[in-house]
Amino acid sequence: MDSITLSPTAILIAAAALLLCSVVVTAAAVTLGRRSRQPRRSATDASITGFLESQAQTLGARLEEFAARIGELDARRREESAVLQTKFDDLSTSTRSVAEEARTLANTMRDNQARGLWGEMQLERVLRMSGLDEHISYDTQVSVDGGRARPDAVVHLPTGRSIVIDAKTPLGSYLAGASTTDPVAREQHFADHAKAVGNHVRALAGRGYDEVVPGAVDIVIVFLPSDALLAEAYRAQPQLLDQALELRIVLASPSTLLAHLRGVALGWREERLAEEARTIAELGRELHQRFSTFATHLANVGSALGRAVETYNKAVGSLERSVMPQARRFEELGAGSRKTLTAVEQIEDRPRSISA
Repeated sequence: MDSITLSPTAILIAAAALLLCSVVVTAAAVTLGRRSRQPRRSATDASITGFLESQAQTLGARLEEFAARIGELDARRREESAVLQTKFDDLSTSTRSVAEEARTLANTMRDNQARGLWGEMQLERVLRMSGLDEHISYDTQVSVDGGRARPDAVVHLPTGRSIVIDAKTPLGSYLAGASTTDPVAREQHFADHAKAVGNHVRALAGRGYDEVVPGAVDIVIVFLPSDALLAEAYRAQPQLLDQALELRIVLASPSTLLAHLRGVALGWREERLAEEARTIAELGRELHQRFSTFATHLANVGSALGRAVETYNKAVGSLERSVMPQARRFEELGAGSRKTLTAVEQIEDRPRSISA
């Protein structure tokens, strides 16, 4: 036999109907009992019967209102359930799409070339965020040692030295460990991941970048493009940090490398400020020298003007003593011209000397 499923509305209506029947039956039983015991009280029985009928009608009306309200709530529940089902279907579709894209990304990252390109892109992103200037503070994909070596980045220090950065992306074992639900298998995959990182460290230590890159310090940075890659490697093999430092290799994730490069960028900023201060001091010395030269020339001009005034005054004195009396004599004898001789005044002012 098939099972019968009752909706909440049907259950509530049935309960209300049972309650109403119970009230009616109880009232009838009380009425009949009273009539059997007291047949002479017909007026009282009629009053009680009327009261019970009135209460039954009121209760019935309220039950109808209650049933209508329950019907409205049930209709709303059905509408909301339909909307919720639609949202759930959309979420399921989106989840399947994201899962498919994640599987595609994971499959792509299993390719060595794709992993290497991703690591290089992450490294360039961190370099740009650090505030360093490309081709001034750092260079990427630099060929050294006659093209036999090509570090992913060379960061130049203000002191003239350089730091070599090599990007590595060991994702195979890490992705396998992150995707499995078996804890034993997960730990084994993460151990293999730490081993792969250690192999990269030993291989990089043998390249001798400090000997082939001009000005390179004897420390090489191995960049892992995700903080989780470095964290899982350290967790699976805690001695990895000390082993790398013994080989003069520093393991760095995006966050730690960014902190290192910010320090380098600050050094470059201070170096530029010091260079600008030296340039300003040199310009100040040159300007002071030019002021001194100009003041000397101006003082020579003043001295020349003073000598010219002195010579002019001497000429005016000679004119007044020797020339003007004879000229006036011509006027007295009637041999003068129509113009009147004008007295020539001496210059009393002198050029002002330049004080230091």
